[in-house]
Amino acid sequence: MKFRSSDTSINTSDKIQALVALGEYIHVSLNSSNKISNSINQLLLDVYDKNKWFTENYVLYSLKKYVECFTIEKLEHWLNSYSLNISNPKNIGLILAGNIPAVGFHDVICAWLSGHHPIIKCSSKDDQLIPFLCSYIEKIVETSCFEFVDRLKGYDAVMATGTNNTIHHLEYYFRHVPNLLRRNRSSIAILNGDETPQEINRLGIDLFMYYGLGCRNVSKIYFPENYNLKNFVQKLKKYDYVGYSSKFHNNYTYQKAINFLQNIPFVDADFFLLQENKAVCSPISVIYYEFYKSIEWVKLEIDNKQNEIQCVVCKHSEFKNSISFGTSQSPQLWDYADGIDTMSFLMNL
Repeated sequence: MKFRSSDTSINTSDKIQALVALGEYIHVSLNSSNKISNSINQLLLDVYDKNKWFTENYVLYSLKKYVECFTIEKLEHWLNSYSLNISNPKNIGLILAGNIPAVGFHDVICAWLSGHHPIIKCSSKDDQLIPFLCSYIEKIVETSCFEFVDRLKGYDAVMATGTNNTIHHLEYYFRHVPNLLRRNRSSIAILNGDETPQEINRLGIDLFMYYGLGCRNVSKIYFPENYNLKNFVQKLKKYDYVGYSSKFHNNYTYQKAINFLQNIPFVDADFFLLQENKAVCSPISVIYYEFYKSIEWVKLEIDNKQNEIQCVVCKHSEFKNSISFGTSQSPQLWDYADGIDTMSFLMNL
């Protein structure tokens, strides 16, 4: 497959302006006379019809986060770190994740902004949002920029996100080309016991946004010894709406039954379970936890499990690159998954 020459006719400034226009379009569409525009509203209906995890509130949350990122200031701040003057553009195969709405769009715009040509294989769980966003960009720049396929071919390099079960197959299959492959990760929170009710409330966003399906969602909490778990659960009652989802509730009842049958202790929060477990990644509707005696022990745990952890949410200044409560699902454009600089990978092909 030859690289499309039309892709190279758009300079970086025009691409930035196109993303700003996309952000403005979404903003206006979601705020026009307090009504969602017909095109966005139909998109929300179609997306939910295809994937019941993608509720209107969560899709809108995802879109609004892109609106916040697509400003001149943030885009230029991000891209000023790179020399976007590729002389030999490549075809970049993208295998996108579909665990949360439009999560793969960041890879798409990285490939495009870097000067390469994105060949995109969407997840079957999320195959409408990203084509919708890309089509608006193409409308602005009046050029075909993105190629959507059912099966990758003609690629020079690949970026993909897979489960721990599939990543070995991806590593083997794409061993002959440069690749950036990401595995399953989850996020953790570390409490010190003096968090305010407001901070615990914000932690609820990290726990339950997107039903906890994202790699940036907190699935494991480290509590100080003798922490009152029942009080903690009570402070999260406002998030019981996640239990209104039949899919989430089915997972909750299933996990509760399994724990009963296997005689595994847990704290029942009526819509989710707290379960003591050394693992980082928990099942849907379950939050793992451990008690700690010292921060030094937690640091050692994180060092030992760094390849499993995406984000560390806490108020401890001792933890490098930690983020504050309620921000795990609000990454900036330069907050790369797995800490791997996607743009550097693309620029160095």
